[in-house]
Amino acid sequence: MNIKKLILPLAAMILLSGCSGCQGTEEPVNTPETTPVAVVTPEPADTSETWPEELGDPQVYADLYKQIKESEEINPDVVGWIYFPSGLVSQPVLHGTDNAFYLRHDWKTGQPLEWGSIYMDFRNNISNNDMNTILYGNYVYKSYSSDRTLVFTPLAQLREEVNYEPNKYVTLITDTEIRLYELAHVFDCPTVYISAGQVPAEGFEFNELTFTDEKLVSLINNIKGIEFYHTGVEIEPGDRLLMMQTCVEFHTEVRQINVCKEIGRYPIPQE
Repeated sequence: MNIKKLILPLAAMILLSGCSGCQGTEEPVNTPETTPVAVVTPEPADTSETWPEELGDPQVYADLYKQIKESEEINPDVVGWIYFPSGLVSQPVLHGTDNAFYLRHDWKTGQPLEWGSIYMDFRNNISNNDMNTILYGNYVYKSYSSDRTLVFTPLAQLREEVNYEPNKYVTLITDTEIRLYELAHVFDCPTVYISAGQVPAEGFEFNELTFTDEKLVSLINNIKGIEFYHTGVEIEPGDRLLMMQTCVEFHTEVRQINVCKEIGRYPIPQE
């Protein structure tokens, strides 16, 4: 496969996240907005009345829902919360008018902040049941900060298979529900450079909001060829996805992508 070819039109560029390090900051990957394709958006997963053990303590979600509402008072761009039941990541999710602002700004103050905030692709709409929801967050270099919990820095642990089982479930909590996902693939997405920045290499266009069946099957097959380990979780046409992207220390030519499959939606517990 020739990964040097560009595979997306360059009409409208979308910013993806970079990272922060002692040697300066890595520029974000640029990926173009694609022309909408004729696909059928899958219906939301059925909401179950049975609380699954994968979610853990229901009280945690009641508390996080309160944090979401309190955070919305601070900044109305807060649209949810990304939470691993393992505790790997627990952060608010922002949604701006572009993919640039929250890359380098504090969601609480609006002031510049080197490692920025976790945010959803501006093309996504958390209420639209998008086929592919994309989240971005910086990775902070070890030499830049000893705090290994900042933004998406903890996702580096998922590169090791030994850390998969304890961290394979992740939730996106919204104003109305809990979306439960299972981690399916972890890989470094190769990129190519253009004048405006970086774009995914041919065959690895993970950052599209919708996929035809053929395009999704091709993407997943390509990912399987370079993923760090096999999880046994299969993604098929009709599945709804969550992609979490961050950068890789000392490797500006790639981005770490964590591909998750939605496996259920649940009501927010009442206190």
